[in-house]
Amino acid sequence: MKRKKLIIILSSIILLILIISIVNSQITGNSVNSNNPQGEQITVTRDTLPLYLKTLEIVKDLPKKGVIGFSFYDYSTGERVITHKYLLTKGEAELKDYTNENPDIIVSVHTRYFSQLGDFCGAVKAAKSNDDLAIDLKISTSTLLWKYKGMMKYKDCLGY
Repeated sequence: MKRKKLIIILSSIILLILIISIVNSQITGNSVNSNNPQGEQITVTRDTLPLYLKTLEIVKDLPKKGVIGFSFYDYSTGERVITHKYLLTKGEAELKDYTNENPDIIVSVHTRYFSQLGDFCGAVKAAKSNDDLAIDLKISTSTLLWKYKGMMKYKDCLGY
């Protein structure tokens, strides 16, 4: 039971990172203004999202060998359609098809949460509670728990 809860918490943390990707700001073509750690305002779009993600502590704290696929999806056709894919590694984020990168986990968030990105934790909690957050583990649960154990400090942000 504890193991399952830890898996859910770690998966949610990783998902949170994906939601940070401004939940498809690029898919909808919208942009969100946000302050980076230096206090400068940056406009987040499909192309600038990686720059924004690099400023987030949660991305900086990823494990050295951690690889996360983060994507946004749209459901307007009645089925989930991935619109944008990002590759997240320790302190890095890039607009990239992560398929050949063997991610540890893939986090997908509905594009409707883009407008809520200013409150990252709130957006993640909302997506999670509305079942608009999908997590696909590509490694075993025990490996995930060990590899991402340093990410547990973000569990409150994810509602755990």
